[in-house]
Amino acid sequence: MTRLAAAIVSACLIAPAHSAPPESIDPNSPAAQWFESLTDKHGVPCCALADCRATEARTRGGRVQALIDGQWVDVPPRRILDRMDNPMGRAVVCSAPSPAGPRILCFVRVTEV
Repeated sequence: MTRLAAAIVSACLIAPAHSAPPESIDPNSPAAQWFESLTDKHGVPCCALADCRATEARTRGGRVQALIDGQWVDVPPRRILDRMDNPMGRAVVCSAPSPAGPRILCFVRVTEV
């Protein structure tokens, strides 16, 4: 378990170096702080602001999918965060590129009102 946590933290620290924050998010805003507060079920940060984007989401065949760079990608159930405080008004996906396609770091459903 410790190795997994270390791998996740390492991946999150490396990926943002090549990314930019979402265009409409001020890095000092409450929304940016919310992105930085995203953690997995073990309390390990799953991503950084530069990894995350508001996105479209759907359910197909019982699987949650997120739209990343024009491609529908299955969201692994372990990457879905149970958060009810999503300030974006849309689903949020945090991902990193990989040779096999986007690797989802975490996903937050749209908050229903």
